[in-house]
Amino acid sequence: MGMRLVDADHARLVVAAQGGDDRAREKLIAAYLPLLYNIVGRALSGPADVDDVVQETLPRVVRDLPALRAPESFRS
Repeated sequence: MGMRLVDADHARLVVAAQGGDDRAREKLIAAYLPLLYNIVGRALSGPADVDDVVQETLPRVVRDLPALRAPESFRS
């Protein structure tokens, strides 16, 4: 139940960010940055590589956010 509540809250943040709410976008990034680092860190060998991939990925996430049709799918 707790995870669904978090997902619902994050879906609302996605919708707000899609509407241009900078604060919502920043909250999303803050919420998912540790997960992104974890996933990339497991896939790559060194911390420098991880930083590079995360720094390349975040602008794409922000850029493509308006095209996301299912806000609840943001995590994946």
